[in-house]
Amino acid sequence: MDTFDIDKLDNEIGQLIAQFYTTFANYKIYDITGVCINCCLSQKNIKLIKSEPLNSLDRSIIYDYLDAVVYDENAVINEIKYLIPRIVELFNEGENIRFSVELNFDKLHLNFSDKWQSHEIELIQKFAKLNLLKTILDNDKSKFLDELLIMWHLAGLKIDCLLKIWQQAINYPKAVDDYATMLSYWFDYGEYKFLEYSDYTQPFVTEELANKMIDWAMSDEIIDIFFKQVSLAIENIDALNEWQLQTYDSVLKLKEVVKGNQSPP
Repeated sequence: MDTFDIDKLDNEIGQLIAQFYTTFANYKIYDITGVCINCCLSQKNIKLIKSEPLNSLDRSIIYDYLDAVVYDENAVINEIKYLIPRIVELFNEGENIRFSVELNFDKLHLNFSDKWQSHEIELIQKFAKLNLLKTILDNDKSKFLDELLIMWHLAGLKIDCLLKIWQQAINYPKAVDDYATMLSYWFDYGEYKFLEYSDYTQPFVTEELANKMIDWAMSDEIIDIFFKQVSLAIENIDALNEWQLQTYDSVLKLKEVVKGNQSPP
């Protein structure tokens, strides 16, 4: 990936959100049975969810529903199918609709393939890809890219295509900065730093995802392309901020250790 037209991307996402409203228009909520309505969800918000136009539901209402304790996963999936156009719309506008980025879509349960139609999953996956790319192009500091990958993994979405977008967006600062930050803050290398016993310790990460992220981030191909970008950036070191100087060091050390095939002293 070299350059992108951000206006074109925004327009494409806008059309996609409109498609969400069309695709999920047949789903309705008559009674909320999937989550706790005794203390988690107020009667006022229950009434608004059932009566107000979906596209006018306030973020706080969506937040309360998504934050409520699950009583029935099957019912939650049906209710989420009604709410997802508005959830996606708010998220695209920069709203964090859970207390942590990783949890925004955790009630989707896309891994329950018998509960979702293939075109519904494809639509969500397309949004995930475009939103990740938008985050990179905007250099959005409110979210880290690995947080978004964890978020979609917890939603039950396959993330290989998202890792590919991150890798291909190497010419954009966000892609490099977030890779360096991930190495610096969320990789625990144990006694033999950068070589053995590495672990990805970001909150909410599952063992399956941790292994995938380790395999990706520590592969020769990925280390090489990010090392090259960091090396180029350091040539203009006066333009780097303190955060970049601190985290880029992790990329440089990783490459040095892998090349020397030994752990640092």
